[in-house]
Amino acid sequence: MKGAQPVETVKREFGSYLDKVIYMPVVTIDEEKSMKVVEDYMEQLHPVAFELCYRNASSPVPAKMERRLAGKSLIWYNTLWASLAGGHDDEAAKKEIFDELEKNYVSGITFSGGDPLHTQNRKDVGALIEEIKEKFPNKTIWIYSGYDWQEVKDLPCMKYVDVMVDGEFVDGLKDNKLLWRGSTNQKVIDVQKSLEIDKVVLAVK
Repeated sequence: MKGAQPVETVKREFGSYLDKVIYMPVVTIDEEKSMKVVEDYMEQLHPVAFELCYRNASSPVPAKMERRLAGKSLIWYNTLWASLAGGHDDEAAKKEIFDELEKNYVSGITFSGGDPLHTQNRKDVGALIEEIKEKFPNKTIWIYSGYDWQEVKDLPCMKYVDVMVDGEFVDGLKDNKLLWRGSTNQKVIDVQKSLEIDKVVLAVK
């Protein structure tokens, strides 16, 4: 779950289950108040990661933010639109991903929505997953996908994935007590064990 609301709003609206889900604040760091927004989140919620958006590639703020969050929270730069990532294109974004994965305190990477396993994404995402696993064999790779396990388990990229959370989120099946998933129809799958015995093995029950 992610959003650009102030921390007070997030706590008020989602406070009852913030310890059960991962909430990623979205912060536009070109804005003067951005550092205060980050500080408020760090003091009150300690997010696992922030999505940082910025327009000016020469801005010193991204480096300042990286120093502030180093060893405390991860940073995701949204490179789907260059205007949100200082004009960086996919190659620059890829370099940033690999630079982050070089850091000892970064345990791995998660691929999530849209849908990384959408038919239009499979070739590029699959190639990236393979390259990451070959370069960083000890880093974990998670994938969130709306597809069911049976629909995608034979994709070539799956042999490089550690954990998959499968299935679309269904509001009528929502359960705030679940770990790493939002609704009871979804499964947190140990991909390598499941491939080995050709049967779903859950990483988290």
